[in-house]
Amino acid sequence: MVTVSEYRRTIFDLVSRLRRSEEVPLAASAGHVLVLAEDVHSPADVPPFDNSQMDGFAVSSEDPAVTGAQAPAAPAQTAGDVRAAADASFGGPALPLMPMVPAGRAPEPLRRRHAAPVMTGSRMPEGADCVIPVEQTADGFGRADAVSFTESLGELAQPGRFVRRRGSDTAAGERIARAGERLSPALAGVLASCGLAHAPVWAPLRILVVSTGDEVVAPGAERGEAQIFDANGIAVTGALMAAGARIVATLHVSDDPADLFAQVGRWAAQTDLVVSMGGISQGAREVIRLAAAAEAEGSGGAVAGGMVFDAVGMQPGGPQAHGRLAGLPWIALPGNPVSSLVSIEMFVRPALLAVSPERAPRPVAEARLELAAPQDSPPGKLQVRRAHLRPDATVELISGPSSHLLGAYARADALALIGAETTQIADGDEVIVWSIA
Repeated sequence: MVTVSEYRRTIFDLVSRLRRSEEVPLAASAGHVLVLAEDVHSPADVPPFDNSQMDGFAVSSEDPAVTGAQAPAAPAQTAGDVRAAADASFGGPALPLMPMVPAGRAPEPLRRRHAAPVMTGSRMPEGADCVIPVEQTADGFGRADAVSFTESLGELAQPGRFVRRRGSDTAAGERIARAGERLSPALAGVLASCGLAHAPVWAPLRILVVSTGDEVVAPGAERGEAQIFDANGIAVTGALMAAGARIVATLHVSDDPADLFAQVGRWAAQTDLVVSMGGISQGAREVIRLAAAAEAEGSGGAVAGGMVFDAVGMQPGGPQAHGRLAGLPWIALPGNPVSSLVSIEMFVRPALLAVSPERAPRPVAEARLELAAPQDSPPGKLQVRRAHLRPDATVELISGPSSHLLGAYARADALALIGAETTQIADGDEVIVWSIA
């Protein structure tokens, strides 16, 4: 029997061999699940220059007119000194004004004993090192010649106050993203702020989804007395798309291997990987097994790889298979819908998102079970139970462990993982929980 961690590594390696990287425009990345293929470093400082954090007035905290220091003796006062003295009548210290600095305009250097009106995001004038918010002035932006302040300039003008320093968000050369990281909207914004227009990502795998079995029919079709509607095709397609796959098509094939080869063959040129559901157990009409045997026999052993059928130590989802079939890389999941979805969570989704097998592919928490009575857990198998995680770190199991109970999976917001060494669970036991909300 193969362990869950061993099989995760197997599927990760299979998918890794199929990956190819591509440069995608950041403007086209919204709404897609994209994973970075390599580290990204910033080509520039962000912000690229010191700028104002507020609407207000840029000054120098070392200016004598700000600190209150006495100017050296001079034969006559400057025009600015005369204007500043006249502005004392406005109820507080005052400074003559330089031209306004709109955001996006290069300012001229700050003159001694002056203030420069600045807007949020305006580049700081050379010589200015702090901003006094407009709310701390007596007259705001209402005057063109001078501004007076409501408090002591020495208290208001502290070095660096309300200034966004160059490179304070991102420094040139800094690694801003790691390979394997999701290109989230925020991260795409970070790359754009550094001047990058494209990102190196793993190209979404083109996946052909194949549900199998004479016993299932498409939803909406006429159903025979011994048939059920196909939930797998829709559920698995959605789960793979949510993990970033590009779905080529969703097919249903009968239990006849010839039907499988014919239908899959029509899509082979457009497909990187096939993910199928069903046909891998021990029955007499397991179509994946039959097709793999027919292909091996018909080739006289010339087919490279073939399919490997495994028993994984997990419930649900014990039967698994992988390899090549019909000339394509292939992952074969069990046929019960919960087993298929759990298998995607445990094996396929992490590989598609380039999540290393050593890392948990979902947010992880520890929680205490709430059970009315003890329950058995299969020895030697990781049991994956549908669950609801409460804010108080308790977890409620939803329904039983049976793999056909898809309604319970739909109500779950978490998967509770019960270790292979556990044979019975009871109220208050601690378990690992993955959030799937």
